[in-house]
Parts: sequence; structure tokens; C-alpha cells
Amino acid sequence: MKKSFTASLAFGAATLLLLTSCAGNADSGATTDPASGATGASDSEFGVTIDENAAALLPKDIQDAGVIIAATAVGYEPYEYKDDNGEFAGLDIDLGNAIGDALGVKVEFQDASYDSITGAVKSGRYDVSLTGYTASVEKQAQTDLIAYAKSELSILVPAGNPLGIDGLSGLCGTRVGVEKGSSADLAIGDYIAAGSCDVPIDFTAFPVQADAVTALQSDRIDAVVVQSVSGNYVANSLERTKDSFDLVTDDAFPATTIAMIVDKAQPDLRDAIVAALLSLQENGTFSKIFEKYGVEAAAVTGAALNPAK
Repeated sequence: MKKSFTASLAFGAATLLLLTSCAGNADSGATTDPASGATGASDSEFGVTIDENAAALLPKDIQDAGVIIAATAVGYEPYEYKDDNGEFAGLDIDLGNAIGDALGVKVEFQDASYDSITGAVKSGRYDVSLTGYTASVEKQAQTDLIAYAKSELSILVPAGNPLGIDGLSGLCGTRVGVEKGSSADLAIGDYIAAGSCDVPIDFTAFPVQADAVTALQSDRIDAVVVQSVSGNYVANSLERTKDSFDLVTDDAFPATTIAMIVDKAQPDLRDAIVAALLSLQENGTFSKIFEKYGVEAAAVTGAALNPAK
């Protein structure tokens, strides 16, 4: 069934560990530009204070260092991108900084390629990912996933939809772009492997979604398959693109859960992030962050662990 865009709202199971202890380090959250290494103060617009119970769950080495290293793959609006000043911005950046504030530590963001993040978190290079990451059974087998958002997949096409693409089957015989390693990459790869098209899809996986969007703008491809939350933002809200694209939605695409990932060898860090996330939901900060980007319907309640099935 084809339908117009509506961001999906889903509810995850809540996980909350109630412990009492002393507060952790009282530093505010921060971001780090990987090109310069410069660290700036966290955005204070949400006024988040330390949750002592959540902070007490942090591993001692992170409490002592006062820093959580977070991987993010910029170029995926509205989750993460660079603003006009070259600084990290987006929903995941705001959420990560708010989690850091709740835990009394800084969060340093480092840019990473999307398809490398699972292995890099597992190896200890990063403590957590905040990058609009799609939950999957494969990722869940390697790392712990913490759900915080939900989205479907949609198709971004040039304004006016000149090829009349009306859904998944309409991609046959067209040039299609995706972000490498994303849920869109997996979905289109599966569709091609199933032999669903008489005329094959000319399929390109780009390093980041922004590259695929640029290729669509320059007529090098005909469509980009994206998460609906991101596609709606690019088509209707992002200043440089909002008059350039239409969004086609099709129920043939599966819904996806968006999750943070943490190394399975770091259960204390995982539990601290879960507790901080639930605290932000309780005090209203979580909803305010999603509302800031106009995607409040994509937020989930709770912090379901390892939701992929």
C-alpha cells in the first residue's frame, strides 16, 4: 500500500536500574571536532542537571576521565551533520550532550564512516555510537543496542517525481543510491538478490547519505532510499534542499529501530546510558530534542535493549 509520509511512533520496553550512590564528575557535555581536536562546551539550552543514580553506574575509568567518546557519521540530517561553522549539530549531538550532562561527563564526538562503527565500538575505539544507527540482528550479536527512535524507509526523488516512482517496485530500471551499510542498503540489496526486477536496479552505495543526496541533485542517480525521518527532513525542512525533492513512502519497506550501540564488554556503561536516557524522558528533555527537529513522532518511550528480531 502506498501512502503519504507520516513519521512512525513506536513504544519500546523500558529498562531502568534504580541504584543510589554518589554523583559522578560534574563537568558539562562537550563536542570534539575530529579535524581540529578542539573541544567546545555542551549546548546548555535544555538545562540538564546530573542524575546521581545514573552517574553512579558509570565505569570508574570513565568517571575518572570524565569523557565518553561517541562515534557519529555526519551527513545524515537531522540526526548528525556539520553546521555553517563546521561544528557537529543534529538530534544525536543534542541527545548525546544531554546524556553526558545527566551523567556528569563530557561527550566527545568523532566522525566515522557508518559501516565501520560496529567494529570500532567493539574494539574499544569508541565507547558508544550516536548516529541514526539501524538495529539489526547482526549488530546485536556483536554489541548491545539501546533503542531510542523508530523510522520506516522511503524514497527521495526529484521534485515532481519525473519518473513516476511510486514505491519499491518502481525502482526497477532506475539508478538508486543509499548510504553504505544502512538499513536502506540492506533492503535494496535484499530486493535485488531476490530477483524482483525484470530490468535491474543500477545500485550505488555512497559513504554517507549526503553524498547520495548530492548525486540526486546533480542527476547522477534517480532516487535515494532513506529512513523516512531523515528523508522528510531533507525534503521539507533542510534549507538547502527542501524545494528540491519529493518523498515517496511504501509499506513494502520494513520499519526500522534506531539504536545506540555499546560494547558487550561494557555493561556498566550501557546501564548508565540507559538510566540517563530514561531520566531525560522523565524530565522532558528527550521530547524537546525531537521537537526541535520536527520529528517528535519518531521518538520511542523507554530504552529497549537489543530490540532486533
